[in-house]
Parts: sequence; C-alpha cells; structure tokens
Amino acid sequence: MKEFGKIDILVNNAGIQHVAPIDEFPEDKWEQILCIDLIASFYTLYYKIRNTDYEKTALGELLISLPLMHMSHHPSSRHM
Repeated sequence: MKEFGKIDILVNNAGIQHVAPIDEFPEDKWEQILCIDLIASFYTLYYKIRNTDYEKTALGELLISLPLMHMSHHPSSRHM
C-alpha cells in the first residue's frame, strides 16, 4: 500500500489440508487449518477494505475469495 497506493486485484485463496479420520485428526492441525483458511482470509479482506478510500478508488477493483478444488475442509472452514 505504501509503495503503490492501492490494490487493484486481490486473490484471497490461501489454504492447507491434512487428511485423517476425524477421530484421529490432530487438534493442532484443525486449528492451523482454521487460522490459514478462515482467519487469514478474513483479515486479508478486512484490512484491504478498511484501508481503501472508496470515494477516491476508480471502478475496476476486484476482490476474489475462492475455495480450492478437492479440499472439502477449505470451503467448510471458510463458510462456518
């Protein structure tokens, strides 16, 4: 933001996975998934929107948040 003044395109698409039966799923891995897939995604958009002066921003800005294909935990954590 300091160097370029604004973000024209933001692709908010971070995600990780860990595959295990639910009764064997490590709690720390679940928390890590939530932190990266949900919390980081929220704060990326939060700070981008919070630091944008929409009265001075030209049309054409694009924000994208997409789940990753074949990663069911990813959209699940994003839409809880």
